Amino acid sequence: MKPLFKTLLAVFTAIIIIISCQRIDDTEYFLSKVQADFPNKVGNQWTYLVKDNIQNIEAEVTVSIVGNHNSHR
Repeated sequence: MKPLFKTLLAVFTAIIIIISCQRIDDTEYFLSKVQADFPNKVGNQWTYLVKDNIQNIEAEVTVSIVGNHNSHR
């Protein structure tokens, strides 16, 4: 009975490894998530709370999108 169990365990483990090692291209998902979470259109703005624990200072930094850059090729 033990050799059968070891064989079945090896086959089951191999199947799990083969199934779980598939390459998934998540570039589209990542880009759509970044574009949804990151305000990058002219007029968008967001505020960061910046903390310096060494000097015990907190500051708010507001970032505004005021234009876009077109590169020349």
